[in-house]
Amino acid sequence: MKPEFKLDIFFDFIGRMKIATVIFGLLDVILTGISYIHHDSRDQAFLAIVIICFLLSLFWVIGVMLGIIVVVDSHVKFDILYHVCACFLLLISGIFFLISVLKYWNDNGKLGVRIMAMIIGFANSAVYGYLPWKLLKAT
Repeated sequence: MKPEFKLDIFFDFIGRMKIATVIFGLLDVILTGISYIHHDSRDQAFLAIVIICFLLSLFWVIGVMLGIIVVVDSHVKFDILYHVCACFLLLISGIFFLISVLKYWNDNGKLGVRIMAMIIGFANSAVYGYLPWKLLKAT
């Protein structure tokens, strides 16, 4: 039996936004991992939350594409709750990461990478915050 890929997610605006969260998450994991300061718990918290949100979004996109997850109206409340929580967690940990960037601005010589990781983290938080609003409007 040949597996079928459901590519409807690419044609829906909300689906494309969820794919954007995966792309932003991957970029953020890479940039934060490159510029990570091991002795700062703010970096650890930001990286952990970015990884968790990235993996959950990635599993959702892959599950929908493989047909494992069927998108129905009963899942919308859970989807909204997840995106609101992810938005606030990324926003709060991004603020802590900003404090870490300002405190260790020249500690590991990767200030530009840390600033890009922070900007992409805030952009990812904005996408996670925009998605519940669009989901509420769509229902």
